[in-house]
Amino acid sequence: MRTKNNERVRVKDCKEYFRVESDDRIYYDAFSHQLQFHHSPAKYRLFGGAAGPGKTTALLYEAIRQAHNVPGSDSLLLRRTYPELESSLLAYFRRDVPRKLYKSYNESKHVVTWQNGSTTRFGYCRNENDVYQYQGAEFLFIGLDELTHFTLKQWQFLTSRNRCPIPGSVACMAGASNPGNIGHAWVKALWVDHQPPT
Repeated sequence: MRTKNNERVRVKDCKEYFRVESDDRIYYDAFSHQLQFHHSPAKYRLFGGAAGPGKTTALLYEAIRQAHNVPGSDSLLLRRTYPELESSLLAYFRRDVPRKLYKSYNESKHVVTWQNGSTTRFGYCRNENDVYQYQGAEFLFIGLDELTHFTLKQWQFLTSRNRCPIPGSVACMAGASNPGNIGHAWVKALWVDHQPPT
């Protein structure tokens, strides 16, 4: 896509790399663990580990990747509380995502509209039942940053919103997380032990 000043912004996505770049700058270049996360065929993915490997950045750019690949789609990125959302996903978006890549950003609704008509909504679910604000919505991609801060009930409800009516699209969800917190047991059960949570 070309911007008003005729500078090109490209989303390059293939088996060997995933990169967002302009003519003179690379905004995101996935390293090996991030690349494995982006190209995993699993419907439900987890990017886990200690602080530092770029989990939140990968989650943000996965939403961008999905939005870019399926024009007119909707995606959702969540944190548990608004202060956490503001200091992580929203801060990374404002700082790292090139303005040339999106058409508009609604500051009050925290919704990005991309150049191809796709949208990404930034949200939070402070209380257990806050997930119900997404009832009736359909999201091609749902990403939960610090997944172990969420409950199993919240995750299960959000899986019902993970669908897309656009022909040829494949809905998926992902979490990024450090070990510990209230959701540690169910996250470990599903992704490490590969068994139903108790």
